[in-house]
Amino acid sequence: MICLACDEPTKHKTQTIQKRVKQTVLDKIAPKDPTAKRPGFYVLLDKPVGGLPSNDGVGRHPVYINGDRLVTFAKMVGGIDDENILEMLRTAKGFRKLVHSVGVSIVGDLPDKVVTFTLGFSGELGSGGSRNSMKITTDGTEHIMVMDEQQWSDSDETPQEFLFELVKPKDIATATVKLYLNDGYTVPEVDPDPPVAFDTPAYGEMIARSCLSTGNNIRIKRVLQQLRDGKPTTIAFLGGSITQARVRFPRRKCATRARPMRPSAKGTHPTTAHMSATSKRALAARPASSASSAMTATSPAMVRCNPI
Repeated sequence: MICLACDEPTKHKTQTIQKRVKQTVLDKIAPKDPTAKRPGFYVLLDKPVGGLPSNDGVGRHPVYINGDRLVTFAKMVGGIDDENILEMLRTAKGFRKLVHSVGVSIVGDLPDKVVTFTLGFSGELGSGGSRNSMKITTDGTEHIMVMDEQQWSDSDETPQEFLFELVKPKDIATATVKLYLNDGYTVPEVDPDPPVAFDTPAYGEMIARSCLSTGNNIRIKRVLQQLRDGKPTTIAFLGGSITQARVRFPRRKCATRARPMRPSAKGTHPTTAHMSATSKRALAARPASSASSAMTATSPAMVRCNPI
């Protein structure tokens, strides 16, 4: 049989029918009057949130937006430099005049959890103001709080907080909050994760500035060869958590005594060289000469420095 529309075999006709059926299904499930895309800007973007323990067992994580905090978020995260818009974010009246809706999406370790998001304002003289909440699934779907559909108090003075309530205090997630604007307000569209322009002169200059010195690896090669030859080798460790050994020793002993570490290869003799627990706090209270004297006493072939 031949398709009368294009003289192709009936296989083509079957595919055409399938496409029509698929489009019919999409027409039925798609919204008839979708909300027009409004201009907006991010104030939180993939921000880690974790619950603080409370008496009712719920984990609460407040993000305060009072004072200059929300303005700072708008500048740093949303790229907003319009002083008129920034000034409106300082007051409850200005916020509601500017913001049409608040879009919130949350990604958790499991997609089927539910987080309660609350937008809160403060009242006169710092008193409690009105608050409205909505439930959000942790699957990354954006949920919208339309400002005009909520109950707000005329006595609200300033925006106060975004509050995230997680099911358990140990739960963690990342939250994104975007403010969509009312008609008459526009902001530049900002890509929160723009592609890196690897082939541009600016990128090349940045890479050139980031490399101060390629160094000389001859000494590390000597140590590696010494290990390959099975010769006795001493390796010293300075700084940070790698030398604190809090699990094995009380903290009061960690700051002064040297402890031999388990050899990692035949012939090696790792040592902390009397510089264990060289965290920032411990190192600040130790004479600067102690490091050099410890190194001189052990004469290590290599010193492993941990950031402190």
